[in-house]
Order: sequence, then structure tokens, then C-alpha cells
Amino acid sequence: MRRHDYKNTIITARLQENIFNLTDTFSCYGTSTERIEEMYGWLEEKVQSLFEELTGERFRIIPGSILGEVEFKGEIGFLSSGYQAIVRIFMELLYYQEKCLLERHIDYGMVVIDELDEFLSPGYARKIVPFLKEHFQQMEFVITTHSCDLVAGAKNANLIVLDDRDLEVLDVNDYQSVSEVQIIFDRIFGTHNIQVPEIENVLRCLLNNKINGAWTSEDQIRLEHLQEEWLTPSQQLICRQIMEW
Repeated sequence: MRRHDYKNTIITARLQENIFNLTDTFSCYGTSTERIEEMYGWLEEKVQSLFEELTGERFRIIPGSILGEVEFKGEIGFLSSGYQAIVRIFMELLYYQEKCLLERHIDYGMVVIDELDEFLSPGYARKIVPFLKEHFQQMEFVITTHSCDLVAGAKNANLIVLDDRDLEVLDVNDYQSVSEVQIIFDRIFGTHNIQVPEIENVLRCLLNNKINGAWTSEDQIRLEHLQEEWLTPSQQLICRQIMEW
């Protein structure tokens, strides 16, 4: 297949809700003109190699199938939504790597993936971030998620917690298990029953931001206001740690 400029095709396809991970990866409307999957022909070997390394399996598109059937695990049928999502991610990243980074001699790229874990099983959600970082080292990933498994599986990254208007930056390496990550989710979504004084929430947030290099002028103002409050000895200790870090 001749290599076209797929920019408009990708943007058009990805913005349509009835296409994004909701229809079969290899057949949308059957015209082969409106979907990212028309790139598959020249990305096939790279996609299959990545897919096999992650899943331990390969698939084969059935020639002439207008329904998008594949041969997978010795049977004819359709890839699950999770496998389709994995294939799409690989194809778009391979496209971006070749057409935007390599051809233009760009050393570094930023990639934003919203809800990376959507349609992925917990096992693949846990594997996917280290896998992408290993195989696409020219890319820096910004990923949104509601998956404890994805966070627990990530390594060497900042975990940015958005809670209403508050922002807290954590080191993801400090959260190795799903149960540890769940504590953060419980705090954000209000499912826990432990009442933590607001001042301690603010101190925790300020300390984490200072440790992880996310300190802002607003954080400095919040710290100065806290120092004007009556603080317990342990809270005073945390304030000193923040100032001295």
C-alpha cells in the first residue's frame, strides 16, 4: 500500500464516537476510506510484533471479509474490544513515530492518551504503560485513567491527582499495589469513611508537590497562610520539611 498522508483520516475517525473503539478494528463502513485501519497494510509486521510481545498471540485478517473477521487462536471471528483498542494504539503510535518523528527528524514527542485503560482487562491495564514506554522511547506520555491496575503497574512517572481544583503530584513508584492506589481513589471519589482534617490534606498536597518538583507560587502562598494558623507539633514539623526541602 502506498504511504499516504493520513492526518485528516485519523483526526476525522478519532472524533467520531461511533468509530472510536466501538466498531470492529478492520471494518467500519466497509469503504476503506474513513478509518485509521487503512494504514494496516504497511504497518502489519510492526503491529503484529508488538501485539505478540504483549499478548503472546498473533491474528490474521481474513481476506475479502467485509465484516472485519480475523483468524485468532485458531478460530474465525472478531477481536474483542480490548484487543481492538491495543491494535489501534499501536497503529497510531507507529504512524506518529514514523510520519512525525522519524521523517521530520524530531527527537522527542508528547503523546496524550485519554482513558488508556478503557476496554482493557485489568491484566493488560497493568502492563500497558511500561510496555509503551519501553517500545516508544522517543515519546513522553500523558495518560488519564480511572484504573487502579494501570497506576499500580506504571513505573518511573509522576502521578498527577486532580481533585476538583486541587492538583497534587505524587511519585508513582511509591504506590506498588492496587490497594495502595485504591486509597488515593477513595480519597478523591469520597468513598472512604475516614475524616482527615482539611489542613492535613493541604499539607500532604504541598509536601508532595515540593518533593516532586511541582511547586508553584500558589503553593507558596498556601504555605504562608498555613503558617499563620494554629498548628499541632506534627503539622509544624511537616511545614518545616516543606520549607527545607
